[in-house]
Amino acid sequence: MIQDQLSRGHRITVILRALRIPSSTYYDWLKWHPKSRNRRRIKLKELVQVLWQRRKFYGYVRIAKRIRKLLKCRLSDRTIWKVMRELGIQSTMYRT
Repeated sequence: MIQDQLSRGHRITVILRALRIPSSTYYDWLKWHPKSRNRRRIKLKELVQVLWQRRKFYGYVRIAKRIRKLLKCRLSDRTIWKVMRELGIQSTMYRT
């Protein structure tokens, strides 16, 4: 909304005053970047989604083991369990 008003030629001070937003809040928002933890979590979600799509019968333990092997990093099973829960995916069990 602010960008739209700026493109129309309004001054930022007038826009912020009308919206009752402190100018410091606006300038802090301009400089904001996602933290490295959030970027890592997003990449982890994508990787879990890809691995799960290939093998839907893999649970969080197998997926965690596979990711540890691929990325050669420390990663707990519980982290993968949380990611899978956020994505709403779970292993598919087949009865033989």
